[in-house]
Amino acid sequence: MSKNLIVFGLTLMVVCACFAPIVAANEPPDIGYGAIGKGGIPACSPKNPNAKACNEAPANPYHRGCEKEDRCRNGGE
Repeated sequence: MSKNLIVFGLTLMVVCACFAPIVAANEPPDIGYGAIGKGGIPACSPKNPNAKACNEAPANPYHRGCEKEDRCRNGGE
């Protein structure tokens, strides 16, 4: 490795170390949970309570699947 490459690498590391605190101080604000919401149907809101999406049943109803007592998977192990 040549001496010039080593000097260039060390200089680059020093410059990065000098600018790191400046970049870290300018962190963007966090997105709070208010922006995420509590989950729900996006089209259904107090402003639009009669939307078609408000009255639809879920596409895939929840089911737990196989219980260990049913012995339907891996021989009940």
